[in-house]
Amino acid sequence: MTDGPGSTASLVDILQTIALFAAIVVTVWAAIRQTRAYLGVSFRWIGPRDINEGCEKDAAGRWTTHVFVSNHGSTPAHEVRFKGLCRILPAELEPDALRCTIDAEGKFEAPRISNPGSGLPLYYELRGSAPGRPPLAGERVYAFGHVAYVDIFGWDRSTRFAAYWDEDAIMAAGSGWVAADQHNEAD
Repeated sequence: MTDGPGSTASLVDILQTIALFAAIVVTVWAAIRQTRAYLGVSFRWIGPRDINEGCEKDAAGRWTTHVFVSNHGSTPAHEVRFKGLCRILPAELEPDALRCTIDAEGKFEAPRISNPGSGLPLYYELRGSAPGRPPLAGERVYAFGHVAYVDIFGWDRSTRFAAYWDEDAIMAAGSGWVAADQHNEAD
């Protein structure tokens, strides 16, 4: 390679091409992140009327509650699948205890579509698999699950959630459900 005006110009051209390519990649990635679906899970829905889900036993004696799955993104979430459980577990959980339980016992429900801005969330029931006794000392009633969906770009996405029931939290936070230390993540 010779030193001269031509070699400097070609080096500048190469660096500008690399910078342009990097800018395009960053712009496309930002556009995808801004326009995709983002599903969130809540035990409370403030809409035409305020609905705050509690923790109770159904007619068969199983612990049960309901959750709202809503889309906070800009595009629809397709093939929304949900699985969740409501059961008594130790207050101090082993790492990944909720993930292992939901993966082993939970079954996905049929696909649905969640449209952003519709004002209506998807509504799911979580219940235990067998009649439940009251929690003993060192135990809590947990509601946890997994929402899987496909975004507008065809990519598989998921949201995992977990909370435990605490009567004392109702007065302090307006809801008895408190987010658990594990199993709350989204991609």
